[in-house]
Amino acid sequence: MVYPNELKQQNISGQVLARIHIDATGEVKKVEILKSLHPLLDKEVIRVIMKSPKWKPAKQNGKNVPMYISQPVTF
Repeated sequence: MVYPNELKQQNISGQVLARIHIDATGEVKKVEILKSLHPLLDKEVIRVIMKSPKWKPAKQNGKNVPMYISQPVTF
């Protein structure tokens, strides 16, 4: 994760809350920002989450199912 230098100089810090849609295979399909801190930080959170390796998918009745999770990211 890269913290933009211009935001460091402005002392912008806090938490971005992302909602992640993971499909039944464990692949990240969509990332939405639920709580924004700054547009540059939002873009960085989306970039990093979209590049993440496959997640362990949720199971229901023994079958993999899509799921949504909320992930806080602190800067």
